[in-house]
Amino acid sequence: MSVRKYVTFDDFFYQQRGSLLAHAYVLTGNAEDAQDLVQEVLLRAWRKWDEVSEMDSPGAWSRTVMNNLAIGRSRRARVEMRHSLRSGPMGEAVEYPAPDAAATDLARELRRLPHKERTALLLYHVVGLRISEVASEMGAPEGTVRSWLTRGRVSLAKALQVSTEIDGQSTREGTRS
Repeated sequence: MSVRKYVTFDDFFYQQRGSLLAHAYVLTGNAEDAQDLVQEVLLRAWRKWDEVSEMDSPGAWSRTVMNNLAIGRSRRARVEMRHSLRSGPMGEAVEYPAPDAAATDLARELRRLPHKERTALLLYHVVGLRISEVASEMGAPEGTVRSWLTRGRVSLAKALQVSTEIDGQSTREGTRS
């Protein structure tokens, strides 16, 4: 029987905050929204720390909560937008914030990828999980995760028109070599 080391919330916070913020930024495309999202996830973890700290992977729990919150916020924003477009302004006009100038092309293109490819890329490259850990968190075989990673990388390379290396030869995506 293995003995699990108790992790304090402070330790969890300092271990996870950077990768959670990077993950949230890719989900939202906006630094302020990403910070709000991470703050909400960490608040929920703190409130339930006795339960969360006993889980096999509090980090996986926090990423799941973050994904669910981001999806919920996105859905609410779409509903609000549709409603305001249908009903027109009532009183003062609704002002939507301008896109964040700091949003990168990479974050934009990551958001365009299919959910499973994007999630695999985030867990592997941003969070730093091993392929076996990504597979476990996503409930998929390791080979499938490798496939999602490859397809995601190829799609990103094409969208961003960056060079890739195939069989030792460097090529520029979107151009013939």
